[in-house]
Amino acid sequence: MYKRNQQLIIERGINGNIACNDPLILNNAQAAILDINLANGTLPNHTPFEKHPYINLAEYQMQDFEKYIIGTFPPISYILDLLANPAILNLIKPGGGNITKPKTPFFHGNQDDLWRLFLTNQEFNLFNLIVNRNERRTFLINKLIDFHINYSDIIKTVQRESYDAADSGLNNICPNLFLIKHILNNKNAKYLMFDTSSAHYSTGIKVNQRFCQDGNPGEVNVNNVQSFDLFLRTLQGLGFNLEID
Repeated sequence: MYKRNQQLIIERGINGNIACNDPLILNNAQAAILDINLANGTLPNHTPFEKHPYINLAEYQMQDFEKYIIGTFPPISYILDLLANPAILNLIKPGGGNITKPKTPFFHGNQDDLWRLFLTNQEFNLFNLIVNRNERRTFLINKLIDFHINYSDIIKTVQRESYDAADSGLNNICPNLFLIKHILNNKNAKYLMFDTSSAHYSTGIKVNQRFCQDGNPGEVNVNNVQSFDLFLRTLQGLGFNLEID
């Protein structure tokens, strides 16, 4: 678990040093959705664990494409699509303020900003004419398949500091190991594009200031929650040695 914040875990009524494979994480995420539904959309005071809603969708399975786009984790607005009560149209923050449904129930669906860049102007105009939100998702899935691109996020479960959309506020991160395995087992995998990466900023990739016994640098620092950095840190956790030119 990366960026461990034990206080956030304790506030959810979970004791002990839980690991990513602990069923308490998924149980907590599911219980939170039920509680939010019963509370008519009011979010709990203590942020729950969340399970990624779009990884391994039945209608969008990754294939042996050579190209991947890799992000982090969606804003919490996706929960509105998981509530049993369709009359709940907004999530209500504990301190006030509403959160509305994403425009499209899919990766980068809140404002569709990525898809504005991904699609041609004509395609994006056609996309915007689609009213049904599930049909909007189908449109994007078909375009990804047409271009032979896999899309996924590097985070499987997570807990937020607050209910904003900032990646830097994500804590208690469990990586999406299925994505890593898919890439490693895909003989066609060639191009990986990350939505966020410190490698492209002036600060570069940061490494925790401690060293292994053999003198190799320590782990990649993931405090800023960049998708590329988390990808590298997950590889380190699986025992891979990293070399970056």
